[in-house]
Amino acid sequence: MDNRIRSEHLNNHHSLVEIFNNNVAKIKQDRKTIKSIRSVYAKGIVNRHTELLEKIMGRPQWKDKITPTDRQVIVRDTWRELQFMNPHRIIPCQEATLRALEAYQIPMRDVSAFTVIDRTLETSNTIFQREAIELETSDNNVDRDFDLIKKKFQHGLRGYNYIAVMEFAIFDKETYEDKNAPENDGWLIAPHLQGLIWKDGGLLKEDIKHLRSMFRVGGRWNAKGFKRDRVYDITGSVSYMHKLPLFAYTNTYRHTSKPLPQNIGYLMFQRLKHLPFEKLFISGGEGKNIRTVTLNYLKDFYEPYQKKSA
Repeated sequence: MDNRIRSEHLNNHHSLVEIFNNNVAKIKQDRKTIKSIRSVYAKGIVNRHTELLEKIMGRPQWKDKITPTDRQVIVRDTWRELQFMNPHRIIPCQEATLRALEAYQIPMRDVSAFTVIDRTLETSNTIFQREAIELETSDNNVDRDFDLIKKKFQHGLRGYNYIAVMEFAIFDKETYEDKNAPENDGWLIAPHLQGLIWKDGGLLKEDIKHLRSMFRVGGRWNAKGFKRDRVYDITGSVSYMHKLPLFAYTNTYRHTSKPLPQNIGYLMFQRLKHLPFEKLFISGGEGKNIRTVTLNYLKDFYEPYQKKSA
């Protein structure tokens, strides 16, 4: 989109961060100046994830398996290493994403939240456990499985502007069954994307129809392969995109309020602990610029916990 057209859009619509600031102002009426974008949503997510991971690492049965390096993954002081499983990276990632969207002045009217899921990518906790062991014992710590999953999603979203983070839905009451290899059976784990998608004028019915056809196998329970939601609260949408896979799902692809059993939480940590956030942060179209600005801001400018000297 050229600057003239972008300016015309901005004359009629607030930028994403302007709307975000208005939402936060309603929550924090007494705050005159919003110096940083740290939402109530993100703080709750960080606290819950940190508590869960600390409980998991404190269990006696895993004491000898959790290394000092593992413990460093989840502490606040190492957030800038941007490991996917570090909950303290969530607020910086949220703020950086919103600032990047502001810098490119993406019109709110054009943006939708979306989820993409594809049944052909489903796996199980049994497979995850085997892969975690292979990664621990292999000299070549290259996770090709996620590269293949990423390519599948990127192919289906080709031609659109988007940013998204790969997540993993764990179902505590659904099983993954492999008729050709019963040893792979176990709890169902479904890789999927959650993020923001946009185009000039917003997604039309034909766009949604096309995107659903690209993921036509969809999920279970007649779930659509591509699901679009209107963005009423950009803070919540961005925060949700950056959460960690530590809560169970129902059979409608909605999170339950209960955390995963600790043995499954431990497995998810072991399987994903080596992954950098940027490996699971994917983009297309204008979203590639948003992703670049987000990562550069995180690495070079963001200072969330440093106090200014007197």
